[in-house]
Amino acid sequence: MAESLPPDALPRTFEPLFQATHSLIWVWLLLAVLLVGLALWRTPARLGAWPMAALVAGSFLLRVLLGTPGPGNPDILFEQYGQAPLALLSLWALVGGPTPDTLILTARVLGALAPALLALAAFELKPDRRLAFAAGVLVAIQPLLIRFSSDCERQSYVLFLGAAALWGLARHLRTRSLVAFLVYVLAAFLCIQSRPEAFALIPISAALVWPGHRWRRDMLPVAVSLAGLIVWAVLQFPPGAGRIEFARERHLDGVFFDGAFTSFVIQWLVFGGILVGLWRRDRAVIWAAFALLVVQLVSRDRPVDNVDLFAARFRTLGYLPFAFLGGYALTELADRLRGFRFRAVLLGAIWVAIGLSSLPPARTVLTPRTMDLEYQFLVRAVPDLPADAQVFFPASGRDLEFRAYRLVSRLVGRADVIWREWSPAGHDPRRPSFFYLHSLCNANPDVPRDGPWDSVYSDDPAFLPPHLRLVEQCADALRHQSGPPRIQETLPARRFSHERYLGTSMRIGFVPLRLASDGNDVGSPR
Repeated sequence: MAESLPPDALPRTFEPLFQATHSLIWVWLLLAVLLVGLALWRTPARLGAWPMAALVAGSFLLRVLLGTPGPGNPDILFEQYGQAPLALLSLWALVGGPTPDTLILTARVLGALAPALLALAAFELKPDRRLAFAAGVLVAIQPLLIRFSSDCERQSYVLFLGAAALWGLARHLRTRSLVAFLVYVLAAFLCIQSRPEAFALIPISAALVWPGHRWRRDMLPVAVSLAGLIVWAVLQFPPGAGRIEFARERHLDGVFFDGAFTSFVIQWLVFGGILVGLWRRDRAVIWAAFALLVVQLVSRDRPVDNVDLFAARFRTLGYLPFAFLGGYALTELADRLRGFRFRAVLLGAIWVAIGLSSLPPARTVLTPRTMDLEYQFLVRAVPDLPADAQVFFPASGRDLEFRAYRLVSRLVGRADVIWREWSPAGHDPRRPSFFYLHSLCNANPDVPRDGPWDSVYSDDPAFLPPHLRLVEQCADALRHQSGPPRIQETLPARRFSHERYLGTSMRIGFVPLRLASDGNDVGSPR
């Protein structure tokens, strides 16, 4: 939906990002203390502190080397539904305020910790070091999760908190640890507070309890916490925010995960792990298969192709049971092999096959889209705008383009820059005026007939394709151009979602405007 706030104001939900005053900060800090305490209590001795540290360090290094800083959707990150990410990021206010780099750093750290937490959870479910580390590595190398660890989005939060919640619950079920139970409650609360579809963690948690434990008196706290989370989630989110619908995928790579983003070798390992586990009636595998099914059910009927990365975010939580099943298949295979050398060679070959088969998905996911490059351009270019500039931007009314301009200006220290939706009326004649030449100003204005938009086309302008509305606004604004672009770059046209460009590259930048006000031409840059 188009922004309608005063041009000189950030949305109210943005403001706590720059002030460490959010109430959820205390929940985060308490969870961090409990996680450290739980990790230091015997767990490293059983799994090995150095291998765990290597798993975290390797995961972080992958995200630094391969992750492409992109926008994600900052409007969704900071404005819609859950406020847990906003609370954690606001802690940067204690050291001078958040920046674009610190937003990405936070996501990368959380994304790097998630594989270790999943390894700990897997070890609690089945005390097998090989399974634990295999599951952790499969999460660490998943291309889509590396991508999400570089976005201003909430997937890293969901993955980290989901893994922490599963570890806490699995540990509590085995040891009846109060600290572990509190870790589960706090992590589950923050996870659901991060994205509405993360409420899938509730049935996943219930399934984790049921196969291995009778509903005895000591299970009452878990039952009460699950009921409380259900009631809270229903009251927290608007109707339809996390509605359950069946996904459209009908092929194996769609049912057992998105083929464009995940190695087919891993997919078949997961499939094999499910078959073997069901045949052996392994309760942990039954739980993981059910958890994967739950995540598919809450994917909200989102078809996924090799372009629409954001539609895949609804399946993020499913990578936890998915990786567990892959690790289970690898350890079962290792147990069936006789001879150390033969086992080492075959398992090494499987890991090599996983790596090679992951290269095409990694290239698909990690190659920067135009939207990613445009976000990076804005971070570099906004500081070079003249003082007190007012910048007009095209808006489609849909979440298909980056629109958190005011937030970026604040993050790069240019709160004086005013952003307005394109309309020549009501501008401030005292400020230099620019039009932001969005990449979709170079979109194809023809009505496409080969995509899911067919069902929403009509003669009503309100239903015009978003990219077409952007093109029209760009053409209208450029009639007021008063000189060459002040700051500009040429970017490759790499599609995202339903974007359709005219060529293989496009020019973006800030175009100076001359706007009429009371009969006088004003607004040319100073």
